[in-house]
Amino acid sequence: TYNNPKWEALCIRVNNRQVVLVPHEKYAEVTGSESEGVRFRGTPQSCRWAYLLRTPRLELPAGEYMLDLRVEICSGQLYGGILDIEKNEFVVQQELRSESTRLQFALAEDRLIDVVVRQGAEDTPVSAIYRYGELCVSAGLQEPLLGESAEKNLPVTKAVGSPEAPGTKSEANDTPSPQ
Repeated sequence: TYNNPKWEALCIRVNNRQVVLVPHEKYAEVTGSESEGVRFRGTPQSCRWAYLLRTPRLELPAGEYMLDLRVEICSGQLYGGILDIEKNEFVVQQELRSESTRLQFALAEDRLIDVVVRQGAEDTPVSAIYRYGELCVSAGLQEPLLGESAEKNLPVTKAVGSPEAPGTKSEANDTPSPQ
């Protein structure tokens, strides 16, 4: 069900490809498209710290990264973060501000991660418009060599299948879809 037209703009750019941010079946509801964004909200079943939007698993090589999330918060409190799948803990997370929030983080070794947008500690109903997201190598930390573009120096990032759906992989320009 990734082909829902309401989700067309519900993507994050990861090294020059789009990866869908999937709304949680129980806790999040996509309520429509806005100009340059997607409106979503927590459902009545949502609770404090509930995962609302989440990417499929991504494999990132060791390095320093920047996650840029642009969300217009209409009500409630939202956090964005990078979840280390194998350790089941956040590498970084931060309360999102309306418009743009940047989170910088480093990975000492290759890691399997998810980008997560989740409800905060308050019980206030959450409503927001997702505008844009990008996960990339931190600017200035990896200088391109003379004659090379910075794009060529980016590490390869790939989506990999979740344990529930083995074999789900995407090619470099495809949007991942569940089995």
